[in-house]
Formats: sequence, C-alpha cells, structure tokens
Amino acid sequence: MSDADTRGSALQARFTLRTPSKRVVGWTVAIVSLLCLGFYLSDVLNPFLLGVLVAYVCDPIVSWGERKGIRRDVGVGLLFFVILLVVVGTAVFTGFQVAGYVDDLGRDLGGERILQPSDPEDLELIQALEGGNPDPRGRTLAYADGVPFLDSDGDGVRQAGAVERAVTQISGWAQGALGAEQLAQVKAFFARNSSAFSRAGASVSDWLRGSLHNLNVLLTYSLLVPMYTFFLLQSWPELKQRLRDHLPASQRERILRLSADLDRQFSAFFRGKLVVCLCKGAVVTVGLTAAGVPFSFLLGILATFLSFVPFLSWAVCGSLALLVSFDSAHWLWFGLWIAGTFSAAEGAEAVLSPVILGREVGLSPVALLLSFFVFAKLFGLFGVLMAVPIASLTKTLWTEFALPHIKELAELPPDPAPASPAAPPAAPAEPASADPPTTAPTESASAEPPAERSPAPADSAGAAPSPPEPPTPPAA
Repeated sequence: MSDADTRGSALQARFTLRTPSKRVVGWTVAIVSLLCLGFYLSDVLNPFLLGVLVAYVCDPIVSWGERKGIRRDVGVGLLFFVILLVVVGTAVFTGFQVAGYVDDLGRDLGGERILQPSDPEDLELIQALEGGNPDPRGRTLAYADGVPFLDSDGDGVRQAGAVERAVTQISGWAQGALGAEQLAQVKAFFARNSSAFSRAGASVSDWLRGSLHNLNVLLTYSLLVPMYTFFLLQSWPELKQRLRDHLPASQRERILRLSADLDRQFSAFFRGKLVVCLCKGAVVTVGLTAAGVPFSFLLGILATFLSFVPFLSWAVCGSLALLVSFDSAHWLWFGLWIAGTFSAAEGAEAVLSPVILGREVGLSPVALLLSFFVFAKLFGLFGVLMAVPIASLTKTLWTEFALPHIKELAELPPDPAPASPAAPPAAPAEPASADPPTTAPTESASAEPPAERSPAPADSAGAAPSPPEPPTPPAA
C-alpha cells in the first residue's frame, strides 16, 4: 500500500464518528421531555424556580449562622425578618415619594383648584380658611375675578392646569381655524369611523384587563415565592444529601465533580452578580438623587434588579428617568447628567465584575445576552429564569464530552514511518581451499576439556617425542 493510501485510511478512521449508545440517546430524550414539560407547566413552576433561586443565593448566609451556633430554623427566621424590614422600609419610603409626585402631578394637570360655594365641602373649606384655620398642605384662600380658589404658591394669581390650557387652546384654534362646513366634516368623519374608535376602545379595555391579570400574577408570586424559599432553606442540606445518595454508583464521582464545577459557576454568577447589581443600583440612586430626578430611589431599585440582564437597566431605567424628569428649560442638562450616571454605573460593573466574579463563570456578556434572549423567546419567563443554568450546564457538558473529541478530530495523524531499505545481495561464496580454515576457538569449544593425545611414535633417529602444546586460551 502506498503512502497516500495509508494516510487516507488514517484520516478516514480518525474522522469516523462513533455511534452514540442507547443510554446517551435515552438521557437526551429524557432531558428534552423534561424541558418541554417544564414549559407546559411554566405558570406553576415559575414561582417554585424563583424560590429555588432565592434559597440557593441565601443558603450561604444561613450556613454561616449555623457555623456560628445558630440553629438553621432560627437563622431562616432571622433572615426573613431582616428581608421583611428592608421590603417594608423600601415600600414606605417609595410610597411617600409617589404620593408627593402624584400631588405635584395633579396640581400641574389640574392647576390651582377653584372652589364652588354651592358644594358643601368647598363651602366648609372656604369658611375654615376665612376663619384663620391653616390648610394642611399650606394653601391659602384667594380670589380671581370674584371666584375663590386655593393658592398654592401664595402669589394671588391662579395658575391654570395643563389640561385646562390644552382645552382652551384647542377650542380657540377650532373656532378660529374651522368654519361651520369644516366642523360638519369633522363630525361626519367621526360618525363614519365610529366602529374603528369602538375597536380602539376595546383594545384599551383588553390592555387594562391584561394589566389586572399581571397584577394578579405579581400578587401570587409575592405570596408563593417567600413560602417556597422558607421551606427550601430549612431543608436545603437534606435535599442535597438525598440527591447525592441517589446518584448512580458507577458515575457518582464524575457527576459530583461536574456538579461541583456547575455549583462554582452558579454561585459565582448569582451571588457575585447580586453584589455587582447592588453596587450599580447604589450608583444610579446617588446620581439621580443628586440631579433631583423624581423617584430616584425607586429607579435605583429597579436598576438593581434589571442589571441581571446586560444593558437592560440602561435602556429601561434611563428612559424612565428622562421621562419623569423632562423639563423644557433644562432637558439637555438632565439628559447629560442621566447619561453620565448610567455610564458611571456601567463602568463600576466593568471594574467590579472581574474582581468579584473572577473567571469562574466563563460566559462572556455576549453569551449571557444571547442566552437570555434565546430562552426568553422559547420559554418566556421560565426561559429567563433557566437561561444562565442551562448555558452553564451546556458549557460544562460541551467541555467535558464534546470538546475532547473535536480536538481529536482536528489533529492530523502522524506521518507514516518510511519503509526500511532492501538488504544488499549476498556476496558469492569463495571456493573451498585444501587446508581447513583455522578459526579461533569459541566459548563452548574452549569449555570442553582437551582430548587426550596418543603418544607419537619415535622417529627414525630414536629421539623422544616432544611434549604436547598447551591449549590456546579462549578469546576474550
């Protein structure tokens, strides 16, 4: 066989994939079936998965308390008490901010309120203010063209609201720009397209109904997730031990090694990412508060949670900050400050992520972003929750099983050894001489005792025979 044939046979043998065993196919089918079942039951499993995630993140805190001598159930109770205090404090603080903003928004939209003496409540308020009783909101009673109103800034001039100004402008424009014929055409247009407006109203009604459904889902999650987390935290060590005991004995060491690798990646991502997100939320809160942006604390909390998905906090919270702080006189200054704040937050993440997360996760931001989008498209919220675990699991299994085989396929086989040269032809045999050749005695020949010589007969001269020669020593 030639060298080319040998090399081709080696390449063909190297690039021939082995047929997967039935066990591998069975496990693959089982995993795909479980994912499909999870997607079908996603409405039920999503709160449970959130509870598992929160329990996994909080387990080191409870375990640290156990090492300090605190019982696990007591540690779980203390942890939930601290979380409850933080949630209630945040809700109260945010509620005061929202109430103040709603009051300002109502004043901006409605203007300074006109009091109607025919209304019993307004009449009582007029009498109280004229009697010297202060208003709880600091408003005073003033009159404009004989009409009483509540003066908020104390300048004695009534400020009309945005809605009132818009209605006045539209009415004046319609009366000045449109004649009777144009107004009739406008009315006819609305009459012809009444069905379209009805459909638009139905769409708004559906949107409101969907919003109420989402609110119901949020309330359900707020009840189920803490309950799942509480019971999972209490029994977390027992669950881990049971899973370890029920692993196949033949593959237990390998599964435990891969599980330790996955646990290191998960803990580095979730716990480390939580610290990074808290730092980003703090930067956003301080920056927006310094600029005087409304709801800065609430936007900071929202940025903390949205930072788990790369670049999502910038898009959502930055847009909301621009929206709630829009001012026609200072919009450029607000926009530059908000952009600088979120740029500083992203810079803090870029500095802290290598330090806190290290290189344990091994997933680039592009891979994380792609995994979030792909699994969210496939499985919705269930996919968002399972994006990082599935991506890390896929990376570990790829490195463990597929990558070595691919590297083996990528390596070229070594060159075949060159064929040994043919032996030279044997020299022609020399003709035998009359005298026998004298050869040196071999080791075996020298080992044998010398044969006894018979005494030579006396020669004709009658001289005595010569003594025998001593044996030749063996060759070294």
